[in-house]
Amino acid sequence: MDESQLPHWPNANAGPIQELPNEILARIFTLGTRAWQDREPRTLPFPILISSICSHWRQLAHITPNLWAYILVPLHKRSEEDCLTWISEWRERSGALPISVILDDTLGYPDKLPDLIKDLLDIITQQPHCLGRLVIRLSATGLDLRTNDMNRMALASSLREVSLYLSEHPFLVAFASFRQAFQWLQSLPNLTRLSLGGIWLAPIVPNLTSLTLKGLHATQDHARAIFAASPNLTHLVLAELCPLQPRSLSPERIEALSLQSLAVSLTHVHGMRDNRSVYLPSVLNTPNLSYLEIDGEVSIYLVFGPTISLPKIDTLRISNCPQYFFSNPDGQRDINLFHSLTSLRHLQVIRAPMDGLLTRQNPNRRGLVRRRSINTQKPVWVEETSGSAQVGEGPPTEGLPWPELRSITLDTLLSSDVLCLCQYVSAHGRIRRIQLSKSAMRHLTGSMRREGDRIFQHATFADRLTKAPGSSALLSPLKVPHHDVKGTKDVREWLSKSVEIRDMESPFYGMLDAERIP
Repeated sequence: MDESQLPHWPNANAGPIQELPNEILARIFTLGTRAWQDREPRTLPFPILISSICSHWRQLAHITPNLWAYILVPLHKRSEEDCLTWISEWRERSGALPISVILDDTLGYPDKLPDLIKDLLDIITQQPHCLGRLVIRLSATGLDLRTNDMNRMALASSLREVSLYLSEHPFLVAFASFRQAFQWLQSLPNLTRLSLGGIWLAPIVPNLTSLTLKGLHATQDHARAIFAASPNLTHLVLAELCPLQPRSLSPERIEALSLQSLAVSLTHVHGMRDNRSVYLPSVLNTPNLSYLEIDGEVSIYLVFGPTISLPKIDTLRISNCPQYFFSNPDGQRDINLFHSLTSLRHLQVIRAPMDGLLTRQNPNRRGLVRRRSINTQKPVWVEETSGSAQVGEGPPTEGLPWPELRSITLDTLLSSDVLCLCQYVSAHGRIRRIQLSKSAMRHLTGSMRREGDRIFQHATFADRLTKAPGSSALLSPLKVPHHDVKGTKDVREWLSKSVEIRDMESPFYGMLDAERIP
């Protein structure tokens, strides 16, 4: 390009962005810092990035306290002095704001951690009243909960959120010495959010509104004490949940009247269906629960019991469930319980099977089997009756589950899930919004076809290849019964006339996404 065509600035070191008022720049810096915290906190910190652009930005960033109030200590640095200098500088620049401190050794070096952590805690506890949030995600050998440094945390009057994840050796606080390790937690006057991992028996901390327990081992009496100490508990996350200890099980339910959100996942060992196990959700009385999240191979029938009563569930999230999970009689029991949530308005299916969730089996019929017919371009529904079979196109429109449903979020790699969604939305008539992941959106715009009101899946290259004369027998497993029916490639536009179609936010976090550090 000719240099004469380049824009000319009166000051060679200036540009349009340099002319923005400091207030607007500070606002941009703040929004960028929040995005970094929420999405990629382990990458290069945004405040460090903008401070390296020019001297003006560096000076402005250093006098903007809210940029430095989120301190993710770089334990991966080999120099202990770098870590200590880092936290000291960020602490000074944050001014009088309550700070969030995160100690995470996933990128650290275990041989240096014990001494380094002691020094870091010493810096943090020098001014405990400025601490608003503390996250410690370390191996158990790297932290002694009974040290004076931890006991000094009891002076942190502004500390509202604590997360402790000890990964190597679970602590059993049944012993008196370990009970003393949590006395500082019980002394915090404003603590309302607590997350614990690798601690089998959670300490009884009063006045909580949010509680996350990973790998909890508890009796029913211990669980009852947790809820009694926090009558205003609103959000509960039970990650890698184990069954209640069998001793002293009582038919009397635990009152959790204030609980509004519940998320559950099971350990791999206990993820299998075992009707003899009793889980904490099955003994809770939660009449005001409005959000339910199920992650992994969790049988809602097993975890909540056959007489589940959740009259106010507004949002259901099912995630990370294998495609075959609902394809058995036990899975049908789970689906029936999901369908009993008649007040449901928002459904989130994240890497989980959609087939079966969006149709209801009529108990007066012997069976309603969804299968592909070799010579049809869309799914057929075969109703088994006495001596005859009736074949129809598309899912039955009568008795669709969740009549109050208004939005669906779907993250899937399978075009069949998108097809189920399209057919359900078309038949339901009251869905207002759907959100699709990138892969699901590609299927909607590329794989779906329409003939009138009928939506079906377009034959792919692999489908046509398997039907070609002389095709190899090795390709037969790829064969799916699609016709080469052209149809119209406007399913998204057609649905958009009655439904708002959005791209799903990425990442789309749930309550159980504890591995991230927000």
